Amino acid sequence: MIAAPPFHALIVHLPVVLIPTAAILTLVVLTRSNLLTRFATTLWVLTGIGLVSTIVATETGETLENKFESTGMAIPQTLRDHAALGDQARIFILGLFIAVSALWYISRRSPSWARPKLVISLKVMSGILALLAMFWTYRTGHSGASSVWAN
Repeated sequence: MIAAPPFHALIVHLPVVLIPTAAILTLVVLTRSNLLTRFATTLWVLTGIGLVSTIVATETGETLENKFESTGMAIPQTLRDHAALGDQARIFILGLFIAVSALWYISRRSPSWARPKLVISLKVMSGILALLAMFWTYRTGHSGASSVWAN
């Protein structure tokens, strides 16, 4: 009989694909306001699903870690580092989702409603958070894959 793989190993692929995709789309729509108006809902949904899948991935990873510890297995430092990176990535991805939600809300309002300085600040913050979320997702995924496939 073949044992079922841990759910964490399956679910991590969702944020690894969705977060960089959402981050790149964020950077693209920030270049032109007509793109933001056109793709704001798509970006919001994509980032939201990415956030939820990230939360599920970190929770299942913690469950897997606890399962290993309860059986007396030693957790290597590389996996502990991976878990810490996952927690950090979750913060940046949450920030990105909040920023994208604000952009989505502004895109649905009349153009005269939002103050230009507010919109510019929000766009800059969204761009920075998109880059951080993408980078931390890469770091987290790479550290997890390296710790699994190195042994």
